[in-house]
Amino acid sequence: GPGEALRQLQGQTQPVDKAQALLLLNQRVAEALATLKLSTGADGLLPFLLLVMIRIQPEHLVSCLHFLTRCRRKSAMRGEYA
Repeated sequence: GPGEALRQLQGQTQPVDKAQALLLLNQRVAEALATLKLSTGADGLLPFLLLVMIRIQPEHLVSCLHFLTRCRRKSAMRGEYA
């Protein structure tokens, strides 16, 4: 589920793997919301994503996001990865 996808982010060392883990997290949250018949748009997704992060309390989440921001090439990051 979403919690496991968030935990996978911590074990990744390559930027593309971290980006894929974040994409997987997004997909798992959307699946959970769809199962509950709730909105899977940004208005429904963001609060649930924040709830998952608060409950899981992943270590070094901010540094992971900074790492991705520093390492990404704008030309390579398109669509869901951007």
